[in-house]
Amino acid sequence: MRKKILLSQLSEEQGKLWYTALTTQRIDVTWEPSTTDLLQLMEQRQRNRDVMPDLIVLDIGIRSADSSTLLASSLCRWCTEHYPDLKIILTNPRQEQIRQAESRWATRQGAVDLFPRLQKENLSTTVKKVTDYLACKFWQEPIDQLADTVQFSDDKEKDDAEMSVVAIAESEVKGKKRTVRDAATEELARKIAMIPLMIMSGELEGGTQTTESGISLDANLSQLTLYDTEIDISAPSSEVAQALNESAQIPGVILTDDHYFVGMISRRLFLEYMSRPYGLELFQKRPVASFMTSARPIT
Repeated sequence: MRKKILLSQLSEEQGKLWYTALTTQRIDVTWEPSTTDLLQLMEQRQRNRDVMPDLIVLDIGIRSADSSTLLASSLCRWCTEHYPDLKIILTNPRQEQIRQAESRWATRQGAVDLFPRLQKENLSTTVKKVTDYLACKFWQEPIDQLADTVQFSDDKEKDDAEMSVVAIAESEVKGKKRTVRDAATEELARKIAMIPLMIMSGELEGGTQTTESGISLDANLSQLTLYDTEIDISAPSSEVAQALNESAQIPGVILTDDHYFVGMISRRLFLEYMSRPYGLELFQKRPVASFMTSARPIT
């Protein structure tokens, strides 16, 4: 039986290249536009008891519907819970190389791999990895022919600009007219959604992140520092923000109710919710308990 792949990319050029390369391997590929909410699509397939894909290839820059968060995180969690055998490969066409911190972030979400921009130099090895994950045969000859015939674009800025154009075209097809300003707003929201990943990879500081004591992301458990930042759930959420701002090293805060432990809020979760539209207005002045109810942090 032929393997099935669900594909979604922001860049039309990258989407076409992925589609062509994968179909040369005798794989059934369904290419969904970047405006499709894949999580809703998968839930609908589950309700209809439709055949699920064997693998999903998803652009990491695609956002969840009506949200500034990355679709990759929620989709990976959903697949892990409902279809653990369904593999997800994330792609970042805005980069030609993937850093170790980014790869670790992707695997923590539940993806099996994170690939950079598909180019002539990595076309064969990338497709070979995909077939390995699917446990199917790799056909080298059609990939070599594709590499010789396709004109690869190195203009990433042009591709980023085309993403907005494609998004406008897709919406017009659906009967929803949008302006260039709307597209620019969505592109800004996409970049905001990428901030947590950029922070984890050290991109905002131009290198691999380390703490003041020199501990790197590869440190083992015995090298890590313990923190005991404690906040009562009746306190306003602004106190959580203040605690995280005062120390860039603490991974989160401990939540208590009259000095009894009730849970934790991680830095990533807090920043994710506060960066959402109206996040600051909703939570900043409200008690931490309200944030816990909405965000459902780890307890």
